[in-house]
Amino acid sequence: MLSMAIGDRIRDFRMAKEPKLTQEQLAESIGIKRSRLAQYEAGRTEPPLTILKMIALALDTTLPELEDEGVPVPRKTKAVQDAPMPNVPQETVDMPYAGLVPADSNWGDPLGTGEELPVDIKFKGENRFVCKVVGDSCYPYLKQGDIAIFEVDPGPSVGTIILAERLGDRACTVKLLEWDAEAGRSRLKPLNEAYEPPSSSPGWQATAKLIGLEFKHEGVKMTAIEPGGFRSRQLAWRGFDI
Repeated sequence: MLSMAIGDRIRDFRMAKEPKLTQEQLAESIGIKRSRLAQYEAGRTEPPLTILKMIALALDTTLPELEDEGVPVPRKTKAVQDAPMPNVPQETVDMPYAGLVPADSNWGDPLGTGEELPVDIKFKGENRFVCKVVGDSCYPYLKQGDIAIFEVDPGPSVGTIILAERLGDRACTVKLLEWDAEAGRSRLKPLNEAYEPPSSSPGWQATAKLIGLEFKHEGVKMTAIEPGGFRSRQLAWRGFDI
């Protein structure tokens, strides 16, 4: 029965987290009651697709991997040093904090918010600011809770991950800047393929490129930096268990 199989997978992925996630912790992270999660894991109720996606995101995996019994559950004993970028932050520097990304409206001046956030000192540089990632629109390259470091650049290179601001209401989005050969111009491509491209009206303006990332792997804070601007392939490994 599908509900029993997916329930077992949810439980196994949850138990494989280090430190181990309780039912209550996982349920709280996706906004449901513990009793409801317990029903999913026991196979008494089959979770809807929207909930499954949220569970997969909370467990640092993908929906296909969560559903596929042929994909092994990650082991707790995997060494953190096997991660592609095992840089553990030591010294910090305060950097302008622009807020959450993506943002629906009123993005404002990211360098002039008056707020600051400490990040690894390696990210220190001119015209750089910090954002916190929310939601799954950038998955798997950026995940909820990640600290993203951007550098102001109104003309970033095609192929890089950028922050763009919508004309008019100043909403902001994080997308891949790609070249549209047919139209003869650049366009914004969603990082998460489950999302539709943003509307071209009233238009978007590139404001910054992604140059740094702070995230947690198995409870350890890690960093990644690319001064020229990250390309999606450089972060594609985050879609796999490492």
